[in-house]
Amino acid sequence: MKQKNEIYRKRWLKNRFYLEDSGLRSFPLRENNKIPRRDPMAFLFMVFRWLLLLTPFYKWGLRNAQKAHVIENRLTSPKVGRNSIRILHLSDLHLDECPVLIEDIVWAIKESGPYHFACITGDLSTGWPNDSETENKIKTLIKALDPIYKSFFVLGNHDSGRVVSYLENLGVEVLTNQISSFQKDETLPVNIEFVGTDDPHYFYQKDALNILQEGNKEAFRIGLIHTPELYKEAERNGIDLYLCGHTHGGQIALPGGIPIIRRIYRGKRFAKGPWRFKNMQGYTSSGIGTSSMPIRFFTQSEVIIHEVVPRSDI
Repeated sequence: MKQKNEIYRKRWLKNRFYLEDSGLRSFPLRENNKIPRRDPMAFLFMVFRWLLLLTPFYKWGLRNAQKAHVIENRLTSPKVGRNSIRILHLSDLHLDECPVLIEDIVWAIKESGPYHFACITGDLSTGWPNDSETENKIKTLIKALDPIYKSFFVLGNHDSGRVVSYLENLGVEVLTNQISSFQKDETLPVNIEFVGTDDPHYFYQKDALNILQEGNKEAFRIGLIHTPELYKEAERNGIDLYLCGHTHGGQIALPGGIPIIRRIYRGKRFAKGPWRFKNMQGYTSSGIGTSSMPIRFFTQSEVIIHEVVPRSDI
């Protein structure tokens, strides 16, 4: 797998930087359909923000967005025969504009207790961290991660590909259409594979599907993908647990947490929280940070611990 990972990394590098430097985006599952990467809703969000500033609701939304909540998601798998697997899941931190203090994020991570792996499913910052304050936040965050085995990262649509070597120098394994495997041992109750793709929402390429087809189907396979948009292909290729984010849970939702805007093209019913598709379980994080405006209505910032236990334990 090491040789294939190197091949996929080289192809990823060429595709990602071509799209970034050209200001283009590639639609999910349409690698050859490329359009300018402008957000058609950016102007509407700006107008909405200025109107909201004139009301008392803005401060309420800001207070909601400043709190980090620790969420525990317990699930079962027939592949896990004893003990459990604990995975820390972070997403969409947007550290350069995050309303949650980095100290509060670190506190929430430490409150999560011991975990085997730490996974960040994209949008660490909104673009390349080009200021020392954001870089210091990233270093503080990575230092706070304390998995028994390893920390992983996959790119989101707002991340720059230039963050890959930066994070790898900090000890994080970045999966760019690649697989990382771990063998069963005294602490780990099952063989595990992490299958990570580049963001399929802005930077889709066929290797995101190719890598899902690789690997050991007998292992417990965890897909790390920025958005839920590859859910069909992941389930078809034996992914057991699909971890993603991107949607912010809508960020602005109706009472009951129903997202108003999901910002995804496929899998809209999987826009937040735990879900299942056929034989695959999934979780779409509402993220920690915010985008466009530092507010949340009827959603919350999440630091998630996924605990996978033997079926008889629940």
